Amino acid sequence: MKKLFVVGNPVEHSKSPMIHNYWLTRYNLAFRYEKLKLSLDDGIFEKQKLDLIKKIREDKIKGVNITVPFKTKFNNVVDDIDESAHLAKAINTIYKRGGKVIGGNTDGIGFCNSLKDDFNFSVPKIIQILGAGGAAYGVLSELIKYEPSVIYLCNRTISNAKNLANNFKAAGISRNTKWIIHDLSFNVPSRVELFINTSYLGMKADHKLDNYLKGMSMQGFVYDINYNQEFTIFNMMANNRGIDSQKNVNGKYMLIRQAAESFKKWFNIKLNKNDIDQAVRLLGIKRNHL
Repeated sequence: MKKLFVVGNPVEHSKSPMIHNYWLTRYNLAFRYEKLKLSLDDGIFEKQKLDLIKKIREDKIKGVNITVPFKTKFNNVVDDIDESAHLAKAINTIYKRGGKVIGGNTDGIGFCNSLKDDFNFSVPKIIQILGAGGAAYGVLSELIKYEPSVIYLCNRTISNAKNLANNFKAAGISRNTKWIIHDLSFNVPSRVELFINTSYLGMKADHKLDNYLKGMSMQGFVYDINYNQEFTIFNMMANNRGIDSQKNVNGKYMLIRQAAESFKKWFNIKLNKNDIDQAVRLLGIKRNHL
C-alpha cells in the first residue's frame, strides 16, 4: 500500500492522519497517511529529505504534508514551487504534476475557504493580524487576493512585520491595500471586521492581553488559528466581549480545509460538504462551543 506522510518535529500531536485516512477510506483509495518524525540534526535531515523526494519521484510515496520546523527547508529539492508557496515563503504540501515534484502551500486557501464555506463570512476589507511569522505569511498568501483596503499588522518585532508587508507589496497583487504596522500595545479598533491571531500569543495565561479585543465590534469575526487548545485566550476574550460564537473560532476548521486542498492536489478530488462535515465530527468540533 502506497503512503502519504505528514513530516515534522514534533509530529506526534498531528490530527492530519485522522482526517486524511477517513477520506482515503471514503473514496476507496489504496493509500495510508502516516506521521513521520524527521531529525533536527542537519546532516540526518538532509538525507531524510532527499530520500522523501526520491520516493515521490519514483511514485513510491504519493505526497507529503510538511509542518514545523521544516516548511522552509524543502524549497531547494523540489522542481518548482507554485504561487501559494512563493507568496507564503514556505511549503506545506508536496505533490507531482506532469512528472515534476511541486511544492505548494494550502494554508491560505484553507483559511479563506473556512471563512466562506464553514461560516458564510465573506473576506472583509478591514483586517487585523497578530503575528508576522510563517503562519501569517501562509494565511496572507490567499487573503491578499481579496484586496483588503486596510491590514493592521501587529507584532512584537516591528522589523519582522515590515518585512512581511514588503513581501506582499512586492508581489503587486493588492496594490491599494494600506498596511498599518504596530507593536503589541495596539488593541483592536472598532472598525476591524476580522481579527486573526497567527502567533503563539493567547496560548498561555501569563500573556498580558486582557483588553486586547475590548474595542472590537461585536459584529466582527475572531479567528485564532491555533488548534491545540479548544479555547484560547482570544476566544475567551471574544466571548466576554459578546461576539457571536459562530464568529469566534480556533484553527481546527482551517486545519480541515487546508487538508482538503492537499487532498485535491494529490488525487484531483474536490471534497464535498459531507466529507468536510465528517472530518469536523472526527475532530470533535462543536458549534456554539463557548
